[in-house]
Amino acid sequence: MVGARDLDQRKKNMSHEKSDKPAYSGNAIAARLSELHSGKTTLVVEGESDMEFWNRITVSGVEILPAHGRSAVIGGVRKFPNFSVGVIDDDYHQIRKDNEDLYDTNLFSTKKPNDIESLLFQSWMMGGGEELYLPSNKIVPRDLVKGAVLLSRRIGILRAVNHIEGWGLRFNSDSSFIPSWLEEFVNYKGIERVRILIEGVKRNSVQIKPSAGEIISRYEQAEREFHDFSDYSLTNGHDLSKTIQILTGGVVTSKEIEKWLRQEVKPQASFDLFKNINAWSKKTELPLIRVN
Repeated sequence: MVGARDLDQRKKNMSHEKSDKPAYSGNAIAARLSELHSGKTTLVVEGESDMEFWNRITVSGVEILPAHGRSAVIGGVRKFPNFSVGVIDDDYHQIRKDNEDLYDTNLFSTKKPNDIESLLFQSWMMGGGEELYLPSNKIVPRDLVKGAVLLSRRIGILRAVNHIEGWGLRFNSDSSFIPSWLEEFVNYKGIERVRILIEGVKRNSVQIKPSAGEIISRYEQAEREFHDFSDYSLTNGHDLSKTIQILTGGVVTSKEIEKWLRQEVKPQASFDLFKNINAWSKKTELPLIRVN
C-alpha cells in the first residue's frame, strides 16, 4: 500500500537526475598506470558508479581507477598485464557473430550477463530472495522484479539488433531520466507492446532510415535468434532498474535500486568474470577479489 508521503515523492523521483561522471580517458588511465601506479595491483572499471561495487569485493591494497567508459578501459590496461586488470560490460558484444575477441590476458567482460547491474540482479535471483529490501523500509516483491526482467529482455532485444545493424537508435533522453518511450512501453497493457516500444524509440531517435515496420520485422527475427539466450545476457541493467521504478509508480527509484545492488547483493562466484579474474590472480600471484 502506498502512503501519502510516497505519493508526494513520485513526481520528484520521476524527474531528471544526473548520472555519475566517469573519471579518466584511456590515455589518462595508461599514464596513471605507467607513472603513478607502476607495480601496484590495479583494477580499472568503466565509471565511478562501478567503484561502489568493486570496493566491496577487492582485497586490501588494490587500487581501483574509474575510466571514461568501455573504450578507455580497453585502451588503458592492455600495456600493463602484469599488475592491472580491466573490467568492461559486455554491452551486446557477445551477440555479434563477428565479435572481436577482446578478452585476453588482463581484460575481462561481464558476459554472459550483459553488464554489472544485470550480473547483480541475476545474483540476487539465484540467491533466492523473496523481496528486495531497500532503505527507508521500501520493499519490492520478487514477482515485480521478474516482470521487470521480462520487459527489459524485450528492450534488450531491440538494443542488441540496433548494435548489430548499426541503426543508431537513441534510447536515452536529454530532458528526462526516465525516457517517455520507456514509460509508455512499460505502462502499455495491450498485445502490441513491441510496436509501442519500437515506435517510441524511433520517435526518440534522429533520421533513422529503416521504417518502424522494417524494424519490427528484424526484431521478430531476432526474437527467434535469441531464444536460447538468458534474460540477463539481453537486459540492460539501467533499463531494468528504471522499469522497476515505473512499475512501483516512482516510489522506489532506479538510483536507490542500483545503489542497493552495488552495496548489498552478494555476487555469485560461478560467473565467468570472477573465475577469469581469479585465474589472473593465480597466474600473477596478485590477489585481487574476494568472491566465494
